[in-house]
Amino acid sequence: MPIPEGLAALPPGAELAQVLAGINVATVSGYDTVEVLKAAYRQSCHDRAWFLQVMLEVGLREQFSAGTVRRLAVPE
Repeated sequence: MPIPEGLAALPPGAELAQVLAGINVATVSGYDTVEVLKAAYRQSCHDRAWFLQVMLEVGLREQFSAGTVRRLAVPE
């Protein structure tokens, strides 16, 4: 089964995640599995960057500020 046209050019994000979710890699040709792998890696890096950004924000929140957004200048 061929991979979606333009997969190699899709930037990471919601659209790429949706396209990847629709690919049955067991039916993809040998060459195209490499293209799927590269796209999955781009998406993985994007997801990891988002995770690290959220982790930083957790560290920058003022203690006991559950109902508000109080951001510290530096983590404690």
